[in-house]
Amino acid sequence: MGIDKANIRSVMHTALPGSIEAYYQEIGRAGRDGEPSRAILMHSYADRYTHDFFFERDYPDVKVLDQIYERLRAEPQLREALEALNTAGNVRRHRKVRCTLDRLARRGQHA
Repeated sequence: MGIDKANIRSVMHTALPGSIEAYYQEIGRAGRDGEPSRAILMHSYADRYTHDFFFERDYPDVKVLDQIYERLRAEPQLREALEALNTAGNVRRHRKVRCTLDRLARRGQHA
């Protein structure tokens, strides 16, 4: 949002934010001066389908996550050990697994 003012009284969303964390951060811009403020969320049920589309596109199936979880150890592992879950012919799955491995790397789960 790029707003750094203390006297914001209202924050209005006209669609569902991308995550609860984003929503919390954005509504936190109202009332920084301690005065009463409000957050308004206007959305339609169809907004949910937009998020479902991006979720299905960007994140692995639960089965894939379960397979990755089963291969995790207490100590960090080489990325190649986990990348064995990819199938060469499925580019979409490869991207999803890569996304998951990147997230794990940021948390120190593998090298």
